[in-house]
Amino acid sequence: TSLVTATISENTLTLDYQANLNGSAIIVVRGTSDTLTVDDSLTVTVNAVAPSITVTSPNGGESWEIGSTQTITWTSVGQLGSDIMRIVLYKDGSHISEMSTTNTGSYSWIISSSTPGSPSSFSASGGYNIKISNTTNSTVYIYDESDGNFSLIEPSPSITVTSPNSGAKWEIGSTQTITWSSANLSNTALV
Repeated sequence: TSLVTATISENTLTLDYQANLNGSAIIVVRGTSDTLTVDDSLTVTVNAVAPSITVTSPNGGESWEIGSTQTITWTSVGQLGSDIMRIVLYKDGSHISEMSTTNTGSYSWIISSSTPGSPSSFSASGGYNIKISNTTNSTVYIYDESDGNFSLIEPSPSITVTSPNSGAKWEIGSTQTITWSSANLSNTALV
């Protein structure tokens, strides 16, 4: 495998450095006009990029509602040896859940006990963090963790009147039904 692949278009030389290779290459640019040939050269040194993963969210201080969908994000560079990433959730240092996904830089996490690999329930508290790693690499295990803890919190309570609609007109003395939907309320009362 070549260290550098070169393509020329008009007066522009484009160099494509091959992944995971390092070394030096001499590039010679040569031009001819009638019987005259001129050239110039340069030496290009390529250093392989060390593979790494960086967790970007949650990275500490977030408060995410249980039952919500949140996006776990990360960046990665270099050859990780796998396109599958392992995301592990910890609570106060103890492993409680695990997910796998392709290395796209994000994972949509439904914070629910019905998520495969999740505990029977999540407790609303702090002390959560995640660790993202490559799943298989015969030579190097690469990972990063949240820089700080994040919290899972109880979902916000809500109530919405579904009937009557705004602007409804009722006759005096008539009987009417009022309906509503609610979430995360232990009791609802009509006042």
